[in-house]
Amino acid sequence: MRVRGRPTDEAVAQEGAEFLRKHEDVLALLREAASIGSFYEENQYVPVDPTAEVPPLGSLRNAANLLTLDARHRAANGDMRGALEDVAAGWRMARHVAATPTLLACMIAVAVDSTTSEPVQDILALGAVSRADLAGFPLEPKMSFLDSHAKAWRMEAAMMLHTVAAPRVWEIKGARYGHSGGVHWRVFIARGLVAVVKEETALAQEVVSQPYWLTRERCDQIDEGVQGDGSRQTLLPYARLPNIKPSSLAVAGTEARHRLAVLGIAAACFRTEEGRYPDKLQELIPDYISAVPIDPFDGKPLRMSPEGDGLVLYSVGMNGEDDGGVDDSWSYGGTSGADISFRLGDAYKSALAKSKQPRRKRRGRRVPKPQPVE
Repeated sequence: MRVRGRPTDEAVAQEGAEFLRKHEDVLALLREAASIGSFYEENQYVPVDPTAEVPPLGSLRNAANLLTLDARHRAANGDMRGALEDVAAGWRMARHVAATPTLLACMIAVAVDSTTSEPVQDILALGAVSRADLAGFPLEPKMSFLDSHAKAWRMEAAMMLHTVAAPRVWEIKGARYGHSGGVHWRVFIARGLVAVVKEETALAQEVVSQPYWLTRERCDQIDEGVQGDGSRQTLLPYARLPNIKPSSLAVAGTEARHRLAVLGIAAACFRTEEGRYPDKLQELIPDYISAVPIDPFDGKPLRMSPEGDGLVLYSVGMNGEDDGGVDDSWSYGGTSGADISFRLGDAYKSALAKSKQPRRKRRGRRVPKPQPVE
């Protein structure tokens, strides 16, 4: 049965189930690969080849989307443990990619983790979570994207210095330029420029090694090419180094969403066992989490706001201001907020209902049509 040319929810569910059945082998391989112990080490690096291929973002994101689709399907059919296993597999996959300390790998890992974390509140709305469902679930991750980001920038700085400091040889294909053989050009970089690059890469490493909430203003200055004393840099480094602020924001936002998802799963499990949501996040300690996760945007514990028989868990977001959990990603009838939220129970239902309401059209002053001149 179709309504107004669109498939019904039942038809969509059947189509999704058939799609997942066709990809059971792929899902099994993804779970198996994600379960392999990570090679991430706190104080060691894997030798990195700058020319090595990085797993394509599209393929990894498709894999994460497949896992989250299966998680939704399992939760809707009462298999919450299986749904959480799919979520855990997506998170572990992201951390495997982030173990390679390059900025590109870090950003791909951030995209995969965000794809996995985003639908967790939808999954929790489909069923109850028990303590048994959390067996083996990574509520206490061993690795932070903030640390991976800092390591990636150290590697980025090393590769940049290698590029400008070492004599380089490029081969220009002769056929392209009308010659019978290849022509080699050797280019030497001025020592003064090497010193400048070294100084500025050191500054970038210093900034990203600190929490974003402590270096927000400095990130803006560096990306705008402004020195610490207010003067403006016009040489190579600011033009050639990757921008610090976009990657820092992406990492902090992903870390906030991941921590909110973990906190939301713990609160949902508390609700199942206690028959209510916690009045304070400290009630989740130590049975579900060892400590309330820190908000990467202001250095304080993540916040909670009750709403009926539900909760709004939130981060203050990129502006660092507490907007009470108002999150513009839900499209509250045109109201815009800067917080990053995770909603449970009644808070989720009310936000979902508001997001489906048609937006009111803004009424502007009517401009009369110009009359033809006779």
